[in-house]
Amino acid sequence: MKGPGSSRRLAATAVALALGIAFFAAGAAHARQEAAAPPQQPQGDASPQAPQGEQTAPTPKTITVGEFLVQVATALQPSAPQGGFTPESAAFALGGKGVQIDTPPASVLTEADAVKVLDTLGYRVVTKTPSRTVNDQQAKLLIATFLTPAPS
Repeated sequence: MKGPGSSRRLAATAVALALGIAFFAAGAAHARQEAAAPPQQPQGDASPQAPQGEQTAPTPKTITVGEFLVQVATALQPSAPQGGFTPESAAFALGGKGVQIDTPPASVLTEADAVKVLDTLGYRVVTKTPSRTVNDQQAKLLIATFLTPAPS
């Protein structure tokens, strides 16, 4: 008999499959763009310039293992310690759920680290690029997908 969380896990698995394509295969699209022929330079002495007032999108920042653990602990335990979780207190709180990360908290989060945390929490997630770093937007997407409570 399936428990009350099985439909939630099934939905999370479906999202993980869709997310996995976007999350873990994002580099493939970027690599295809880089492999395309470079644009032709205009003739003459005119140099290309970006239109005034147009800003480029900010590059997502990398996230550390400790920051990711804080986000995971906060998502799982809304009753955080006074002042919020620190990387150490988050690691301790998650240790009670079986999460053991050997990577130092100040290290940049990799897909392997994120997968290990989610796998320990009962989500079957894999990556083909374990050494690829995870940025803050990807980490937030993982947290929202797997650890946000289902509406009642």
